[in-house]
Amino acid sequence: MKRRFFLSAAASTGLGMASLRAMAQGNVSRLVVGFPPGGVADAVARLTAERFGPSLGTSFIVENKPGASTSLAAAYVKRASQDGTTLLFAPSTSLTLLALTKRKLPYDPEKDFAPVARLAVVPNAIAVRSDSPYKSLGEYVAAIKAAKISPMVGVAALGGASHIALAGLSKELGVRFEAVPYQGGAPMTSDLLGGHIPAASDASLVAMHKAGKVRMLAVSTTQRFPLTPDVPTFEELGLQSFRSFWYGIWAPAGTPANAIKPLEVAASKMIGDPDIGRRLLELGVVPSLLVGQDFGRATAAERDVLRPIVVASGYMED
Repeated sequence: MKRRFFLSAAASTGLGMASLRAMAQGNVSRLVVGFPPGGVADAVARLTAERFGPSLGTSFIVENKPGASTSLAAAYVKRASQDGTTLLFAPSTSLTLLALTKRKLPYDPEKDFAPVARLAVVPNAIAVRSDSPYKSLGEYVAAIKAAKISPMVGVAALGGASHIALAGLSKELGVRFEAVPYQGGAPMTSDLLGGHIPAASDASLVAMHKAGKVRMLAVSTTQRFPLTPDVPTFEELGLQSFRSFWYGIWAPAGTPANAIKPLEVAASKMIGDPDIGRRLLELGVVPSLLVGQDFGRATAAERDVLRPIVVASGYMED
């Protein structure tokens, strides 16, 4: 009976049996992730927990709390003890875009969290099928303007980073993209490869470009992405609104500096490790460290950059 209970607990909370054993022994910290196990965010969080534990002399576990565009996880951490043992691992969109696209959030992204560290930047892209006649972003946009191709672009979700990036790009280029929402990246890329949509925008397209299945036309990193050196950046093309997002760590507001400082040191040690850099690149993200208030200011600045783009798009949801 007890075994069945623990197995049920592991499944319902997103914890494995090893994590439950660690919790039973005490001296445990947790990274709370607003995504289910198996995706890139979860993989980066688990890599972080793997390195933070030895650095801090504690057991670090990942607790998955998916739902409501990561806001369930954020609300959970907001209410956690202010001792640095329960942390939010999330994309920057949880504290930037959601504040601008949702009428109601169960947390205040500006007041309820203390910044710890940015760990990695996630490159976003626009891609067409590899057999598309359009070899560059300029050719693709010209075809839309000439009505030679549909303006439909697949996105993993409305209100997400790709959707809002497309809205900003529409204004910059003077062309109206039509965002087609999917329930995640897998069905979107399936439709792209099947020819049901002419283009798609998502961070997951990097791996498909490397495999020769799609052709990325531009990428959102400030410099060319190491895994796709043949793809120009939007900045190279003179475009500023198509932006990356990043993965970072936040603590509940009110967490004292002496609890946050060791976390910053652990993050610096992790991102300074060449092996970690290699493993992050293999996951399709770029190692990029910012800690403490520098990270907090960057998050606030990103929110300010996105605000007029979201307002101009007219997008808002409950």
